[in-house]
Amino acid sequence: MVRFMRAFGVAVALLLVGAASADRLIFIPTGRKTPLGTIRGEWIAKAHDTSHSALSLGYGLTKAIEIEAVRDALTTGRGRDTLNLSYSFLDPVVGFLPGLTVGVLDAADRTPQRRSFFVATTMRLGLDGDYNSDTPAELTVGGGTERFRGLFVGLSLPLTNRFRILAEHDSRSVRAGVEWWVTRQVAVRNIQEDGASYWSAAFTRKL
Repeated sequence: MVRFMRAFGVAVALLLVGAASADRLIFIPTGRKTPLGTIRGEWIAKAHDTSHSALSLGYGLTKAIEIEAVRDALTTGRGRDTLNLSYSFLDPVVGFLPGLTVGVLDAADRTPQRRSFFVATTMRLGLDGDYNSDTPAELTVGGGTERFRGLFVGLSLPLTNRFRILAEHDSRSVRAGVEWWVTRQVAVRNIQEDGASYWSAAFTRKL
């Protein structure tokens, strides 16, 4: 696993020069998944202490199943390797049908947040405007164990097709941030939580 995560770090450096859809909003899961045969990577770190960071690499294994390898040092500064798994029953249809996903975060039970089972549903809402009419808003509601302590909720609100406002509540903390899609495959985020600031970079690529 350690060798795999090191190789992933090299891959990020290469792919960010040329590559973010996600199964998470900020930290909460959503009712959508990485598409079949698509790889998705993300690096997130505290703005003033990048030793507190996390690397993840997800892959759409089938039309319904996604697997994600994670090296998580965001909370303690000490890297711990684990896996996230999810299964999507439905894909969201804009303005009509919500997506529905179940899964487990930290399947190996190695992080301070502990192994957490979840169910999440996401509704995509079509918007009417000059700048964002082709980019739907997304409302996510779900529930889970351990880190979630019950219900969670999140919102992704596009201002244009490249710029979004993000907000979520995981039943413990409120987070908000902005997301800028540098290209159709690369996104950069700034997230605020209880006075702490985080930066992240994410990419997707079809294999």
